[in-house]
Amino acid sequence: MPELAFSYIDHMPGIASIVFGVESPERVQDNIALLRTPAIREQTLHEMAKAFADVSEFVITPSRWKGK
Repeated sequence: MPELAFSYIDHMPGIASIVFGVESPERVQDNIALLRTPAIREQTLHEMAKAFADVSEFVITPSRWKGK
């Protein structure tokens, strides 16, 4: 799942960088390994975009979350 999430975000238009949050040194190593994630297939990108097309902007935009 982390590989799919990273690859999806990494290949979105307009994304120049990804900031990882970590809770342990092991997670740092896991996140570094994600940098070697192979490119996601175009078909998978389209399927994911379709699946999440109706998700509210409020849900996916942290600046709109309470407490921010």
